[in-house]
Amino acid sequence: MFGSTVSRVTRIGLVSCGMKQFSMSSSKGIKKETAPCMFDGGVGGEKGKVGVVVLSGDQTLEQELSTILLPHGLGCFFSRVKMEEEVTPETLQSMKSMISGSAGLILPELDLDVLAYGCTSASATIGEDEVFAQLSSRQSSAAKTTPITAALKAFSALKAQRIGLVTPYIGEVNDILIKYMEDNGPWKVTNLVSFNLIRDVDVASVTMDSIKEAAVKVGEMEDVDTVFISCTNLRTAMVVADVEKTIGKPVTSSNMAMAWHIMRLVGVNADMSNTYGTLFGK
Repeated sequence: MFGSTVSRVTRIGLVSCGMKQFSMSSSKGIKKETAPCMFDGGVGGEKGKVGVVVLSGDQTLEQELSTILLPHGLGCFFSRVKMEEEVTPETLQSMKSMISGSAGLILPELDLDVLAYGCTSASATIGEDEVFAQLSSRQSSAAKTTPITAALKAFSALKAQRIGLVTPYIGEVNDILIKYMEDNGPWKVTNLVSFNLIRDVDVASVTMDSIKEAAVKVGEMEDVDTVFISCTNLRTAMVVADVEKTIGKPVTSSNMAMAWHIMRLVGVNADMSNTYGTLFGK
């Protein structure tokens, strides 16, 4: 038998801890022993653990965040919050009281480095302060972000002034988003291209070619210097850099902005601008 004290690796290094290894009773004819082990905090134990509350119908955010963040040592952990099939101001607002409960299900026994809520239009409808208050009920010390929080940070980093906006939303939701964007920075939304979809399941099925075409269309307008593709359910990881090459202007999206913001919040400053757009060089 080995000793009862084991070691674990943290971001600070190898340390001794009080975790116990229990002795195993011997079964006749079988030799048993307890193996020594070290601990490194698991997935994200080195760079950071990120908890994300995702909408029940979102098919895209988990995939794109994990694709970008996992190779850089960040662990992504998700829970779901109930969202109605149709995306309207009323259904977006209805999620407010459910965010905290969903966040509380993410690794409740561990501290997280970042907590995020994964809906752009709902964050604008509910308001960042209320979303952060809901997330803080899970852990007040974690850094917080949402897609709209990250987008506003991205606009500042890109020095955006005249934004061309691509969304899947209906008119009322677009109005809320545009007002929130313009109320929280010196920029203006000068042009909007929308797919005008009300069902979230349809949003997830919009082809990447359709998204590229819409982004190029708005980006080529003379009174646009930056393009923002809104909605975490639109697939944009493989779209943003291609559109930038076509129009020669910065492009970002809900998912790309949030991935970038999460990385910067935990001190990961890798330049991935060739793959995911200009923002990832900031």
